[in-house]
Amino acid sequence: MQTLNIREMRNALGDLESLLSTSGEIIITKRGAAIARIIPIQGKQARPTHEDLHRLTKKLKKTSKTIVREMRDER
Repeated sequence: MQTLNIREMRNALGDLESLLSTSGEIIITKRGAAIARIIPIQGKQARPTHEDLHRLTKKLKKTSKTIVREMRDER
């Protein structure tokens, strides 16, 4: 963990990636009080495939056509 005040952070902004890789976390302070914390993102998440989403989707007992028709009839 590394602590930087706002002015130091502005000056070090170009080296943000290397700072995060060495310290793991950066605390930004203003007048001695912590105002922000910067942490690296832990790996990239893969986007789910269509098959993954289909597998996770809850199956309906009625077709969407039937549900829409019932909702229209209620009006």
